Amino acid sequence: MKEIKDLKGKKVVTDFSALKAVGLANQAMIKAGGLSLDDVDGVTVAGLGQGIEGLTDGSLDATSIAVGIPLTQQAHASIPGGIRYLSITGDGANDENMNNLYAGTYLLPVEPSPRLPEVTEPVTVLGYDVFITTSADLPDDQATAILEALYNAWDKVREDYPPVRAGIKAQMAKASNTAPYHPAAIAFFKSKGMWTEANDKKEASLSR
Repeated sequence: MKEIKDLKGKKVVTDFSALKAVGLANQAMIKAGGLSLDDVDGVTVAGLGQGIEGLTDGSLDATSIAVGIPLTQQAHASIPGGIRYLSITGDGANDENMNNLYAGTYLLPVEPSPRLPEVTEPVTVLGYDVFITTSADLPDDQATAILEALYNAWDKVREDYPPVRAGIKAQMAKASNTAPYHPAAIAFFKSKGMWTEANDKKEASLSR
């Protein structure tokens, strides 16, 4: 199997009882790849660990997992021949459809890398961004202080916190948000030259 469409008739994790957002993302990938949920033998598990355990012991054909995390690489080392990420391909494999299926998600190309031994050829997976979320009533000076601290310590944060090492400081204001940016955040990102027309378009769509 190399693509999502190859999962037809296979035993696949379609939902996570303890991680509803991940379950919805999994379902969106299946649909974007050209299948319906009825096309697979859907299984619900509690969390990522249980899904990977099922993949490792052969009781599951596929589950979802984050690229490159330790749990993934452990599975790659444990399963004969390793694991393979399935590419999202076909007519529905575009950012607009991905976002319509699950707001805030998009297609993410992943290339082979020494730090990703499980990626042996280019693959297109689902991506989404993580945002600092706060009250809309947070005072402007406090919101600005948070962003200033993150911006100024970016290199140190990346060094100390592996999940954000792939992050790019210049993309702190990505327009994949599903809630409006705080007014102080907009002002901050504009002052750093990060705010784009795509941001304006997204903010307008969220304020309707």
